[in-house]
Amino acid sequence: MKKKKIVVLFISLMLVIVGTVTAKYKYNSITSVPINTSVWKKTEIKDEAYIANGSIEKFDLNETITESDYVFSGTVINREEYEVKWTDENGEDWGPFPSSIIEVKVNKEYYGTSPIKGNVIKVYYPYSFSTIFKNSFLIEDNSDYVFITRVLDEEFVKQKENNNPEDKFEQEKYADVYITNTYSNLLVIENDTVFMYNEFFSENKDIMNKTISKELAVTDKTISSDDNENDWFIALDETDFNKAFSDLFKSQEELTNTSDFSKLQEDKVE
Repeated sequence: MKKKKIVVLFISLMLVIVGTVTAKYKYNSITSVPINTSVWKKTEIKDEAYIANGSIEKFDLNETITESDYVFSGTVINREEYEVKWTDENGEDWGPFPSSIIEVKVNKEYYGTSPIKGNVIKVYYPYSFSTIFKNSFLIEDNSDYVFITRVLDEEFVKQKENNNPEDKFEQEKYADVYITNTYSNLLVIENDTVFMYNEFFSENKDIMNKTISKELAVTDKTISSDDNENDWFIALDETDFNKAFSDLFKSQEELTNTSDFSKLQEDKVE
């Protein structure tokens, strides 16, 4: 497998708000360019990767679980990267902004119902594959992952119309579901071992006691902070993981806030 050359360059992050709006196809009267309609230009995935100078959002297990729509494991069979731009109703140009599409063959479902009929689903990711974040996982072809996704449906579109009308990415035309990051929305599966962010089961002592030692839990799909090396993730045997992970989502309807969730996790090990 061809590996990326990691270039340590600190780049300013553009906050890409994951969202989209449906828009009438209006045209600029002077340029005849359609407005409020995104243009997606396919670009080459670069071999070099750039480490972003930014901090990840604080992990919230309750939010991760309760706001998910469709959770599954699968194999990445294709990746495509795009530059997205549009012209708004004032004639102002936006972009180009990076966006990526991951095609995944679904192998196992943990929660929710697939928004498509087939077993190959398209996942939207709001960054370039060449922009990587410390304490996160790398997305590579022919590799297996667990995806914690939200659906790009009509409800999502309406929320973006109301909350972020400037967002004209129109992801729903190119993907079925989306992830916002690769540390809490993405888990790596390798050699019957699952690698995940260390707070997924931090309240469950029984599961934490089953984690695989750092010496044995080795993967090349991680980028760690210099001062945090491999402490940010844990690894579990896939069999242990599947049951514990499924239990998280079976309990979803019982959760009302983070404290309730912590109590629920503690109850499971008493």
